[in-house]
Amino acid sequence: MPPIHPALVHFPIALIVFSAIADLLGYVYGNETLTGAGWWSMLGAALGGVLAAGAGYFDMTRENLKPAARDRVRTHMKIGIAAVAVVAALTFWRWIIFSSPGYSINALYLIAVLAGVLLIFFQAWLGGEIVYGYGVGVAPDGQGTERPEDAEKRVSAVIGKASEED
Repeated sequence: MPPIHPALVHFPIALIVFSAIADLLGYVYGNETLTGAGWWSMLGAALGGVLAAGAGYFDMTRENLKPAARDRVRTHMKIGIAAVAVVAALTFWRWIIFSSPGYSINALYLIAVLAGVLLIFFQAWLGGEIVYGYGVGVAPDGQGTERPEDAEKRVSAVIGKASEED
């Protein structure tokens, strides 16, 4: 079974960035539609982040990692737990703003969500380093969740089926 985490992780990253942009523009222009989109995007980022973190942990338990890569993956996991907690806190704050008529987006919230986005960007960079620098989850390096021969058979089977359909 190939890694699941890479297939899920991009959605919460995109959603928190979109939420921050929608909330910023909604704040600047006083547009409730944009701030509504910011709320729903933040909620999606939180839910997607929990799924991506769970998949990352599941994938990590199936990896046969070299010591240097294992240390990086564990660091990535710890930062990921912190990132999920930060996004959960931002989502709770954002829910209060969304559901309470007396509250609205303010500069403090926007600064906090920017800090959350920067944490997510750092986490994404570290994940990229783990994949591209250490080969984690990449079968040709031999550190993936499957043998390179098994990956080649699966890819060949898919490519063969696709070329038959052409």
